[in-house]
Amino acid sequence: MKIVFISDACLPSPSAEALFVVRMAQALSEHGHDVILLVPDGKHERRTDTPTVAAYYGIIPAFTTQPVAWPGGAKAIRLWAWRSARAARHWAPDLVYARHVAAGWAALEAGLRCIVELHQGIQARPGQTGPAMDYLDDRLRQTGGRWQAVASTRHAPAEARDRRALASRGGYVQNITLLRRLAAYPNLVRVVVITHALARDLCEAAPRLASRILVAPDGALLPTRPPGPAPFERGKTLCVGYCGHLYAGKGVEIIEAIARRCPWAQFHVLGGLTADRERWRARTADCSNLVFHDHVEPHRVGDWLAAFDVCLLPNQPTVATYQASRRGDTGTNIGAYTSPMKMFEYMAAGKPIVASDLAVLREILVDDTNALLCGHDDVSAWAAALSRLADDPALRQRLAAAARTDLEAHYTWSARASRVVAGLATTQPLTSPERL
Repeated sequence: MKIVFISDACLPSPSAEALFVVRMAQALSEHGHDVILLVPDGKHERRTDTPTVAAYYGIIPAFTTQPVAWPGGAKAIRLWAWRSARAARHWAPDLVYARHVAAGWAALEAGLRCIVELHQGIQARPGQTGPAMDYLDDRLRQTGGRWQAVASTRHAPAEARDRRALASRGGYVQNITLLRRLAAYPNLVRVVVITHALARDLCEAAPRLASRILVAPDGALLPTRPPGPAPFERGKTLCVGYCGHLYAGKGVEIIEAIARRCPWAQFHVLGGLTADRERWRARTADCSNLVFHDHVEPHRVGDWLAAFDVCLLPNQPTVATYQASRRGDTGTNIGAYTSPMKMFEYMAAGKPIVASDLAVLREILVDDTNALLCGHDDVSAWAAALSRLADDPALRQRLAAAARTDLEAHYTWSARASRVVAGLATTQPLTSPERL
């Protein structure tokens, strides 16, 4: 198929979203699809030393990247979404894969066959409105309160009278309404989510979407080469590692507390934004067995994972997003829905994992089977788990092997890409996506 993949992630970028987009675009391309990736151009000032996508992610891209000008201003997201939908129509795709709700809506309005992928609840906070819903308000104002599809009125929502009534009162609809509107489009062929927790909430919020929801957790690449030399000096003690961001909800304070409880182990934290690293370095300057290392390109992370004896995933119930953390937004929470890519990368590396005992992580991890799970804020339990692993190499090997086997069987990017578009390469009736 010819697939236009739309994302507002800037490439390259240290965000998990950007890595997700590159991995999925590459995996779809490797399945033989012609993938055109639309990304914003000019959303952020580009530094002269910014690496290429190929250099940063360590790939030879099998997909085509097409920039779509970022307009700037108060309505930038809405305008960019429409520009992306127009660009998608130009390519005459068999399928639009939208990792951006507003762009997905615009593509549906344009009559394009579309998958929309969501990684968090639409209504992140009570009463919140968003760019896609703002766009709806604009369309209704422009048409005098009458719903009007941009390219094809046959896709107009059946319950438009309710929306017109709200518009006539000057009211704003909460983002939950956006979900219900999506269900009215017959050209919305699938809604992809990363966790069953998110799927359940979406089904409850928009029951008409239930038959089109597919649960597809994030994934990882299997190592394709032997690891290089350890990128840091290893001692003879247990080497405990964490890879990822350091902002609110990632549990860095738990790592600090464990390190202070376990002076017999080395702790290495890799990644994060510069400001976050410097703050944590200053805070832990007196903790000699805890080191914060600079961010490295995704293709180099495997060498670090290979050097760790144990990997940590101390997620907290409330987790910010990359973009929210950059703008200081403490209200956005994806903790209940997150599918951390580092979890899958740990599994692919064949490492024993100690993780927070949270429902969303238990969708993948099983205590004492492919990981050890601890109360998210129970420092004593985390220290005890590490002590147990330090004393029992056979346990480390068993957990690591089970995690690697699960990854190989279910969570590669290739397998995910195949599932997401399964049954969509034909005009025959679609195969039913996974139901809860």
